[in-house]
Amino acid sequence: MKSIRLILLGILLFTGCAYYNTFYNAKKYFTLAQEEDIKDGKPSRTAMQNYDKAMQKCGIILTDYKDSKWAEDALFMMAQCLYYKKTSRLEAKVKFEEIIQYYPDSEHAMRSHIYIARCLKEMNQDDKAYQKLRDFIVSGISKKYLPEALQLMAEYYLEDEEYSQAEYYYQKLIDEHPKSELQQSAYFSLGLLYHRNDKYEQSIKTFQDFLDIKADKKLKLEAGYYIASNNLLAGNPALAMEQIEKLLKDEYREPELNKLRLLKARALAKLNSTEEADIIFELLITENPKTDIAAESSFWRAEMHFRILNDYEKAIEYYNNVRTENSKSPFVEEAVTHSSVASQILQYNSSSSDIELEQLINEQMKLAEYYVEVLALPDSAMAVYNRIISHRDIIATRIVNYRAELDSLSRIVFPEPVMEDTLAAITDSLVITLQDSISVPPVKPQPTRSDTLLQKIETGENEIVQYDQKFIPYVQFVKLWMQKTVFQDSLAVQELYDLLLKDYPDSRYTYAAGQFINNEPVDFLTPAERKENETMRLALEMIPELADSALVLLTELSADSTATYYEKALYTRAYIQFHIYSDTLATKPLFNRLLAFNENSVYAENIANVYNGEKFLILDRLPALVELEAKEQEALETEEAENEEEQMILELEDIEKPESDAPASAAPERSPHPKTNE
Repeated sequence: MKSIRLILLGILLFTGCAYYNTFYNAKKYFTLAQEEDIKDGKPSRTAMQNYDKAMQKCGIILTDYKDSKWAEDALFMMAQCLYYKKTSRLEAKVKFEEIIQYYPDSEHAMRSHIYIARCLKEMNQDDKAYQKLRDFIVSGISKKYLPEALQLMAEYYLEDEEYSQAEYYYQKLIDEHPKSELQQSAYFSLGLLYHRNDKYEQSIKTFQDFLDIKADKKLKLEAGYYIASNNLLAGNPALAMEQIEKLLKDEYREPELNKLRLLKARALAKLNSTEEADIIFELLITENPKTDIAAESSFWRAEMHFRILNDYEKAIEYYNNVRTENSKSPFVEEAVTHSSVASQILQYNSSSSDIELEQLINEQMKLAEYYVEVLALPDSAMAVYNRIISHRDIIATRIVNYRAELDSLSRIVFPEPVMEDTLAAITDSLVITLQDSISVPPVKPQPTRSDTLLQKIETGENEIVQYDQKFIPYVQFVKLWMQKTVFQDSLAVQELYDLLLKDYPDSRYTYAAGQFINNEPVDFLTPAERKENETMRLALEMIPELADSALVLLTELSADSTATYYEKALYTRAYIQFHIYSDTLATKPLFNRLLAFNENSVYAENIANVYNGEKFLILDRLPALVELEAKEQEALETEEAENEEEQMILELEDIEKPESDAPASAAPERSPHPKTNE
């Protein structure tokens, strides 16, 4: 009896050791897989192999030892392996759900709720993922894993750029779970979130609170770096300098020392110690070639030359060096756009006085747009807009000066010519005439100073008209938009709108400003233009069924050559006469009017296909006849296809008839080639 007990005990011990060793090996493979680096969000091949080995061992336990105490651990590890392999999230989710089903009160079940949320998020089922985490947090079924759920919720909101929600959950983790191991990372993540969203004061406070808790020394040094960086960005370079000098004494890691040196150079630049800053920038670039720190140093060096020294050529050189140092630097894209701005400023500063007015205005508007969109300098943009407006008065002053000079020239009294000997004069004139007729080419008369002044006055007056009718109302509208959306100054908005109503009551930009202020869709149309637009729409809808009615509306629209739809209405009239009515006699004067109005328009290009300015090009058929024949051909092909189908049905019916005594007739031959119209 004793020997039987010993045998049974031995069997139990052997069995227990067997499934424990199996699980131990599974855990070993899982740990090895977790230690592998993840590249591009995917585990390495070695990690995948170790996950497979761990799953194989877990499978043995779940099959051969499913009633053992390791079965729950094996099922949870198998689910984890499926999740971290990143290839079977749905299968992993099912396994985590099985854990909750079979072991609902276990720790593995609590963590499975969080893993299911991860699976749902990675399967792009965001709403379900958020709801799963929200239910877990509200239920309070596991205080131990509640911080993990809060952190995951914050990370997901951060990923989805829902920053206020991310702030809420990070702060909730910090406030409600002060003893959690995740509190440190929550503090740091919240401080970074404030920093990246330009909430510098809040970021400083968060990092200062972080320094008061028990935390890793490296993280505390990093927090100090961000406090100094926040002060610099908040406009306190002197305070940032003090903090940087202290950090340089405490820091011991070379990469972090380089980051602090770069921050110091930026602070020196803000304090106008640009020569000292430039030396540090140069050292960082030359001592760390082709690295992230060299690329970033080149960028901030360029920014110093651009924003502080206004040396745009040097700035462009250093912006271009960012890509040279590291083409994958996150500063490359910004460097390219800022380099474009610097180039635009150089072009603007060197613009020739001979440049066309519209091109000059476009360059100035583009520069202002760069200031707003790229550099976040709306005040500089407003200065550009004001320069555009003030240039109108400069032109007006020039015209006054030109007129004054022209008047002074008209009052100059020229001396009377001295009469010479008549015979000598005749002789000279004969000689000169003879010489001119033989060898001297005709001399083109040079424009006088008066001619030049008259030309400048005419040009200036034309430019004044353009400023009054187009450029100034447009710029005032843009300024109004800036005041409402960027500066949020309702008083300035109203002042600009009142100015538009007073000085430019009939401008499309005045009407657009009214729409914009009232939060209505902005169409940049005057009431007259809106009416023309509606008339044109109705005319086009009438074609071709009500072509005559359309012609009435189009004739009205094309009566005034200054109308918005003049060319389009005229061309549409010609289209109806030529393509619908095939009336070349009525078409010709319409084509001639279009060509005389603008021979380089898109309409002129289309006209050239059928009309050379004097006569119509020879066509095989009139367009209307070609269209009619095409329709007839289409109808014929449709009829033939239907006949073929009917013939096929009859043949099939003949085949299905019962045999009779009469000899079967041969089926008609079908040509292998498609039918063609003779």
